[in-house]
Amino acid sequence: LTDSAAAGTALACGYKTYNTFVGIDENGAPVQSLTELAAELGMATAVMSTDKLVGATPAAFTAHAEDRNDTSYISKSQQRMMKTCGTLLDCGLDGTKAYEKRVTDMLTKLEADPDGFFLMYEEGHIDKASHKHDLQTTFDCMVRFNQVIATCMEYAFYHPDTFVLITADHETG
Repeated sequence: LTDSAAAGTALACGYKTYNTFVGIDENGAPVQSLTELAAELGMATAVMSTDKLVGATPAAFTAHAEDRNDTSYISKSQQRMMKTCGTLLDCGLDGTKAYEKRVTDMLTKLEADPDGFFLMYEEGHIDKASHKHDLQTTFDCMVRFNQVIATCMEYAFYHPDTFVLITADHETG
């Protein structure tokens, strides 16, 4: 069964890998993420999540590590990416309406880049609540995610050169 780190790496980097690996292939070699590719192309980049910064999916888009639980190493890897790629990180979003404003504010910051931008947003608590078989919290998180999707789709409506991709990394619960 695929864990969040391997699933996040598949989405972020296009490589199948082992569980616990983030941003590295089956041989332990770092692989370029969409975040890094976008930065290489001169685009502004950002990663947002309701999960913590060193969570599996944000880490897959911003770090290279063999152990998703080695938060110190992941944090150092993320700091390097922030320096080299200029990636903006906004994680640990709370459950209030503030997250919608934070997404809108991030889109406004990113759109200032004339070369375009890449933004990854994760609603990490759908996964966490599903693991616990907490139906109400899962539903509440899905509603919150749908509101973020609506925010992004509205942005794309007014900016037709914007591509929005919505996916899930794996099933839980």
